[in-house]
Amino acid sequence: MPPAIAHASVYLAFEPSQRFVRKIVQWITDFCELSLQDVDVVARVHMAIYELAENLVKYGASDSVRLDVEVERVGAGSVLRLRTRNAAAPERLAEAVRILQGLRDAEDPVAYYDQLVLESAPKEGVSGLGLARIRAEGDLDLDFEVDGNQLCIVVEAKLPDEVP
Repeated sequence: MPPAIAHASVYLAFEPSQRFVRKIVQWITDFCELSLQDVDVVARVHMAIYELAENLVKYGASDSVRLDVEVERVGAGSVLRLRTRNAAAPERLAEAVRILQGLRDAEDPVAYYDQLVLESAPKEGVSGLGLARIRAEGDLDLDFEVDGNQLCIVVEAKLPDEVP
């Protein structure tokens, strides 16, 4: 098996339209398959890419959103990093921050996911379940930052090198 690549990145800016989601998810998944040697990680990242792209389209409050993908050699392994950036309406931003803080700080991401399922059942609108899937089902690191009305979500997968 060839060694993992040292660095690769793709930066996409697009109109937040549902018509782009399926193709963007497939394109970035194909990029990850070419960049990584871990089929399990690619499957988990595929789910994360889908959830992030859906969120950009549903909740983006500007005419352009951004999705970045980077694979970088770090020590004895690699890190795959997904980063989204979009403007959000104040009420959407506050709810996203509440959910993201809970996900980032949860000692048990699966229990937090279960809690969100129960909370969201009677509600319409933002549930946070897609973001929770990234952390609970995908077992991926999740962080975020807010700059004014801009929300940046970062998802990371750490990949050890193959042992010969």
